[in-house]
Amino acid sequence: MARFWLSIALLSPLFSQEQPLTEGFRLLYQEHDYEKANSVFQKIVRQTPANAEAWRCLGRSSAALGRREEAITAFRRAIDLNPDQAETYVLLGLEYGALGQFEQQIDVLKRAIRLNPLYVDAYDYLAHTYNKLGRHDESLKLTKQAIIIKADDAEAYLVSGASYAATGQYEQGLNAVKQAIKLRSDDANAYSILGSIYQALERFQESVDALKQAVRLEPTDARAHYQLGVAYEALGLHDGGAAAFNEATVVLKRAVQLQDDFAEAYAALGVQYDRLGRSQDGVEACGRAVHLKPDYAYGHLCLGLTSLKADQIALAVQAHQTLKSLDPGMGNQLSGAIIRFQALNGGKLTGEKVEWSDLKSGNYTVALRNQLQEAVKNVTCQVAFYDRSGTVLKTDHVRYEGVISAGITMRVSSKVDSSIRALASTGTTSGVRFEVRVLDFDIAR
Repeated sequence: MARFWLSIALLSPLFSQEQPLTEGFRLLYQEHDYEKANSVFQKIVRQTPANAEAWRCLGRSSAALGRREEAITAFRRAIDLNPDQAETYVLLGLEYGALGQFEQQIDVLKRAIRLNPLYVDAYDYLAHTYNKLGRHDESLKLTKQAIIIKADDAEAYLVSGASYAATGQYEQGLNAVKQAIKLRSDDANAYSILGSIYQALERFQESVDALKQAVRLEPTDARAHYQLGVAYEALGLHDGGAAAFNEATVVLKRAVQLQDDFAEAYAALGVQYDRLGRSQDGVEACGRAVHLKPDYAYGHLCLGLTSLKADQIALAVQAHQTLKSLDPGMGNQLSGAIIRFQALNGGKLTGEKVEWSDLKSGNYTVALRNQLQEAVKNVTCQVAFYDRSGTVLKTDHVRYEGVISAGITMRVSSKVDSSIRALASTGTTSGVRFEVRVLDFDIAR
């Protein structure tokens, strides 16, 4: 009897360690109660600091709670105690990646592969990291190796598809992503990448269809809605259909409802409002975008352009002042739009003084007057000729490809049928017999 109690006494420390560990496993892997699991594993590592598995589980629960630094500390401690477990290196690599510490992530993922050359997940995660860093050739080498190890590795096909697409190899990317979807048909991210590739290939309806699948699989994913909105916009621009712009507006509104700080979605929504003639709504949406993200150059460009459509030139000029320091190219684009607005809507570039060149022919000249501060070129204008009752006899398009300097008036020649000249009567312009409207021009930079 004494010997029996002795054996119980010897085993009791083991029982005291295994029971909390089992409880922690249940909380972590079955109930997903990460806060309670974290407390359990913290207690275990205090009592048995050499327990590598407890440290690893502490890292997992910390990671699930978003406590990245704590997770890294725990995983590194687990590796110190058990340096031969490849999975721990992968878990550590994921935390480094979440913090943007990519060189550390690459290092530990390579160590995982050295420990276990058949560990497919390590190849996939490392390939994804290389792809994110623009190191696409290295990414593709890893995904090919992963597929050799595991022919049905959907993640490897997906990452390789993204890498191919990023290097302009769209057909190869399309085939790889389609293979990933065959293996894992419920992956919303796969459909998002598929939609992006279709859009790059200008297969706009297929892009919309793929991204609708992504939204169906992840209905609360704001980015999926944003991508779908952009795809509808591309479809509308290609097919000229207002219906696509309406659909774009609907899904982009949903994107900002799901994520109220989504600056890119607000800017895209503002552009759609503008296209639909809701210029003030467009200004407000684009204003929200740059409020959320003050250094968002494209947002400032959209704000400037929608402000012009809403006849708010002061706001457009203010957007330009910000934009020219963020992105000079976009700044020039907005500057050109402001100048165009001033010219076409503010009377700064006008056609006037239509005069017949002689008494019999239809030759005439029109004066193009540039009151802008910039020189212009490639000026196109429309000249309408009326009879005495006000009926339009003829419209003529005049294009002057030369440069008209700031403050200069240039006379340009053109010709209509001599019968028009006779019907419009003689003399210089008076009343409504001539009407000139500038349609287009370029800034001479």
